[in-house]
Amino acid sequence: MENNFLDEILKEKKKEIASISEYSPGRKNFSFRKIFETQGLKIIAEFKKTSPSRGAINEDARVEDFIQIYARFADAVSILTDEKFFMGSIDFVKKAREKTSLPILAKDFYISSKQIFRAANAGADAVLLIARILDDVQMKDLFAVCEEIGIDAVFEVHGRDEVERVLKMNPKIIGINTRNLEDFTVDRKTLEIADEIPEGIFLIAESGIAKPEDVEKIPARFDAVLIGTALMTAENPEEFLKRARENA
Repeated sequence: MENNFLDEILKEKKKEIASISEYSPGRKNFSFRKIFETQGLKIIAEFKKTSPSRGAINEDARVEDFIQIYARFADAVSILTDEKFFMGSIDFVKKAREKTSLPILAKDFYISSKQIFRAANAGADAVLLIARILDDVQMKDLFAVCEEIGIDAVFEVHGRDEVERVLKMNPKIIGINTRNLEDFTVDRKTLEIADEIPEGIFLIAESGIAKPEDVEKIPARFDAVLIGTALMTAENPEEFLKRARENA
């Protein structure tokens, strides 16, 4: 497929993993799942500077500044750690951990346990396991690593076939991404696959929020909504989050 960003990202990710040291996490993580202990739609505020499809989003953004806003108005934080394609860094997680006790989801393209250990040591409370890039054996093995060290796994799906595969893992949290990872286009109808997911599994709606009022359109089955690009490009991120909270 033309403009298949995912293939290019994964090629680079394999090179990157070779330079990551293999070490077990040495800290006890907070629980990402604790945000679901109370009723109501939770807001996960994301920090990212660029994306492969859009290019620059907010290249000058400082994680310290945004985390202070997120800590007041969000329930959890999502941080892009991929360096080459999203201008992310594992150091962003470390800096965020110093500024907030909110649960942190470290978003990357995880294909190795070394990446999970690194995220846990940086202070992350959850990592993203993307069904699109993992076969069943890889998913099972990486989930087992998460369970062993006490970090939550958010399984990301984009289609019904991926839901079927992920449900075999006995997941606790599933994120439905309305953004196609091959060409990065957004289709909000993707959220309809929530019908395939049994009650008792926490659901996160990812991508597709353009304005605070869009939060009100999230189906009742969902427990949380992740807001990224719209928040990072907002003229007043604090006001955006406040209004999103009102519509949750």
